[in-house]
Amino acid sequence: MPGASSRPAVSELAARWHFTDGSHFTRTFKQRYGETPTQYARRTRAGRAE
Repeated sequence: MPGASSRPAVSELAARWHFTDGSHFTRTFKQRYGETPTQYARRTRAGRAE
């Protein structure tokens, strides 16, 4: 199972989705989903058994 280090950084995700920078991506993600990408990753990872 991949570890946390294998997850892409927010800046990498931003670039993949053609956002101008990581901050813009984070703001847009939070407006849409009500939490930051990091909060989402922590929340979804917390529910998984390791």
